[in-house]
Amino acid sequence: MNKMLPFIPVAAALAFSPAFAAVGTYYTPHFDARLMVVYTNTMDVGTGNVMLVGDSNTEMFRPTDVSTCHIVNAGLAGARISDVAERADALAEMQKPVIAHIMVGTNDALTNLKSSAGGKPEWDAMGDNIGKIIDAFKSRGAIVVVWSLPPPGESLAPRDNFEYIDALLAKVADSKGVKFENSWDEGMVTADNVAAPGWLIHDDTHLSPKGQEVRAKRMKRVDDRLLKRYGAKCSK
Repeated sequence: MNKMLPFIPVAAALAFSPAFAAVGTYYTPHFDARLMVVYTNTMDVGTGNVMLVGDSNTEMFRPTDVSTCHIVNAGLAGARISDVAERADALAEMQKPVIAHIMVGTNDALTNLKSSAGGKPEWDAMGDNIGKIIDAFKSRGAIVVVWSLPPPGESLAPRDNFEYIDALLAKVADSKGVKFENSWDEGMVTADNVAAPGWLIHDDTHLSPKGQEVRAKRMKRVDDRLLKRYGAKCSK
């Protein structure tokens, strides 16, 4: 297990100031602090484990182990796809995970932007940034899993943003030859494609403890299958 890690990846990640402007100054210290947490977590458990890359739904994820692997939680609350893309190389270099779960896009959906056909540059660059995140981890040898967005609650509109981003995540994952995971099972999604009562907290955005439990169980099944398929092992 590699306990000695260079500080360079963290320093490089902290240097990405342009992304902070997209989400406001509130997130600047938070992103910095989270990157240091990821770095110290990796120092503790070693490289070659499972890394979760995403926004607040990922940061709020509580399990520290999945099957035979430690979880290194690289969730950045408030992050859009572009913010994660700016830091993907540094995060991938820190952990060099066996499996990387990419769970991004909810904050982009919540901006209520129109589709790329409306000429919004944020949407136009979104696919490229998803690809950049995937490439950062694939280039370090990780098995990459891209997740669909957690189903939104009834109060969130327009829901077509969520559908658009899910379709884009699936398209980019397919083009990069990585797994796209969209199985939110166990009664979590209604016929109207929204979260059933009890699966989200009051803001209709973040997974409840019950919802996080479903994600943890699903992730364990996915990881066990991938580790067996590729004959891979974590450093735990």
